[in-house]
Amino acid sequence: MVFPFMPYGLDQLLQRQQLPEPQGKACLQDLFTALAHVHSQGIIHRDVKPSNILLKSLSGPAYLADFGIAWSGDDPDSEPANHKITDVGTACYRPPELLFGNTKYGASLDLWAAGCVAAEVTGLGNRTLFDAGDLGSELALVQSIFKSLGTPNLEVWPEAAEFPDWGKMQFYEYPAKPWSELLPKASQSARDLVSKLVQYESGRRMSASEALAHPYLTDRPSMQS
Repeated sequence: MVFPFMPYGLDQLLQRQQLPEPQGKACLQDLFTALAHVHSQGIIHRDVKPSNILLKSLSGPAYLADFGIAWSGDDPDSEPANHKITDVGTACYRPPELLFGNTKYGASLDLWAAGCVAAEVTGLGNRTLFDAGDLGSELALVQSIFKSLGTPNLEVWPEAAEFPDWGKMQFYEYPAKPWSELLPKASQSARDLVSKLVQYESGRRMSASEALAHPYLTDRPSMQS
């Protein structure tokens, strides 16, 4: 098979701090455009992260790549809808429902990961929003999420009551940090975008189409490749 050559990855631009705000907004708009399309087709990407966002040039456009572990209800090789595998995603971009054994997850799984990417693009640079430690430990990731967003209960995260691994351990009750502390370099509009994606309750996460209409992404000049 022959694929178009994409010389840049979003992860490289973040590490090199070569991503000015207009270009970062353009990358995010391309990411959410891709997610809106694949989700409309019943596909869950399941591995959204900066290294899977490739750019044709430094000014874009950006493409969502690597569908090797994507899920589709129309694919006979995909798992049953209510028994999906949870060993998907990459370390720091995995949403909390995976960490507690939910096999019925939907496209909102990609939106949590996209929110983590947006956090890096809008202010964190080469640092991830959550930290899974050097070994990519699930417990380290759970602790990092809880220390940032606060330890959830069923009032905050009602769907967790149905997760197989919910309630098996008791966690220290961390208070939630304000987004101004989590994303100190981001604008208020950027923080609002991320906060509406990185939500415990999956049904409360902004959809890809809604993200495209968010003021942070609509208030920008057009980018040309």
